[in-house]
Amino acid sequence: MLFLFAAVALGLAATPRASAAATPQQRLIEARRGARIAAIRAERLAAAASQERDAAERAKAEARA
Repeated sequence: MLFLFAAVALGLAATPRASAAATPQQRLIEARRGARIAAIRAERLAAAASQERDAAERAKAEARA
């Protein structure tokens, strides 16, 4: 558990964040980067959910046969 906490803390420390001293352009770049990352994660989650639905439908079809 402690190892997991340390790994998360190190990951957050290594992740660049927009600071109060950042320029508006830098904040915009970080916001766009964050939006791209969120979109990629959403696409991956949707693809995984679709695969799970397909597998469940195949299992139902096989159970009926």
